[in-house]
Amino acid sequence: MFNIQVAKKDLAEALSYVESTVGNNSQNLGDDCISIKDLGTNILDIYTTNGVEFSRAQVVLTSGSSGKVERMPYVNFKRFKAMIESIPDNEYIAIKATVNDIEINYGTRKKPLKLTGSTNGIVPLPQVTGNVININKKIIEQGLSQACTIIKDNGSNALTNCVRIHTDAFNVEMTAVDTKDNRMYVHKGVTTESNNGDVVIEANKFKKAFKLFTNFNDLEFECSPSIIKVSGTDPTLSSQMVIKTEYYSRVLTGNYPTNVSAMFNNVTEFAVVNKDELKASLIRINAIEDNMIGSGTMDLHIDKNLVNIAKTSQYGIVEDSFNLENEIGSPIIETFKAKPLAEVLKNFTDNGAYGTPNTFEIGKSNANSSSNYYVLKETGATGSMFLITGFGSASPTNP
Repeated sequence: MFNIQVAKKDLAEALSYVESTVGNNSQNLGDDCISIKDLGTNILDIYTTNGVEFSRAQVVLTSGSSGKVERMPYVNFKRFKAMIESIPDNEYIAIKATVNDIEINYGTRKKPLKLTGSTNGIVPLPQVTGNVININKKIIEQGLSQACTIIKDNGSNALTNCVRIHTDAFNVEMTAVDTKDNRMYVHKGVTTESNNGDVVIEANKFKKAFKLFTNFNDLEFECSPSIIKVSGTDPTLSSQMVIKTEYYSRVLTGNYPTNVSAMFNNVTEFAVVNKDELKASLIRINAIEDNMIGSGTMDLHIDKNLVNIAKTSQYGIVEDSFNLENEIGSPIIETFKAKPLAEVLKNFTDNGAYGTPNTFEIGKSNANSSSNYYVLKETGATGSMFLITGFGSASPTNP
């Protein structure tokens, strides 16, 4: 019989780690469930699932371990969490269960709280065997923080929003792709681990699951043909807290960029653009309609030391020009969606860190014979770059 005792604060901490994969709205047992297992070694193993994704954490038991492996029946996550949260923080919780009856007691409470569980109909924790990649979490974290501009929460399907992590020896390349709006973000870093591997996962799930690993130093990625497992141990927590966390999800298949480095390395020169001048110009050319940066499309013409922007609307054509901070030999002439360009600019440092005035760089790459790719980066930066395709050369599966 399942019979354990655990500190409420430790169990609540574990629940906060594993709730990312459940919607926390469903009243249905089969939708968002939690499984708790006594491993028989004073370790409580907890995982949640929505049938597609899994999150897992472990807590040290205070007392009451049976000394053998026992599992509590599956129970709806939302109901279980609400019951645990109703208990005072300084209490120890006793959980007992038979076939499908769960009793939760604490302190001097005379009548236990009760839940009805189920032992059937739940997808088991998947088994993953494959290549293992160890990556410093900060490398991914830095890339993901800026990539949020590219990978939108409202992505309609995996093909429009994905994250790809590629390792080659000691180099890590994280790519965020939004093919719907023809944008890409790449963050390059160096890890202390020697790795070779490649992982592609749906971006919105990855952003959500990454919250599991708030204080972690290193993450381990293990990937089979259909499932990815991300795991790590939090070094900041005491022995009475969560000691290990895991996340599982499906691996994506499809036509994704396989060598973005070639695109960026193909850029031979960059135009140095005054960010403040460009922002003011975008405001001016949009003022005729709605005074908002990011509306509609615009024609961008950069030649020698001059930038010219033109926008066509129902009110006519609006143009504005300003000088570059340098001079380029090959002109850049393209029609862009204004919104992606404006959103990328928000990620560039808004100070004089790289000199005065504030500048960023834009360069053209001809990595694909049928399309031009435009690389944007902070002046002086080498590890983080954005890529935008021209509006006329957009492709739904190969940005």
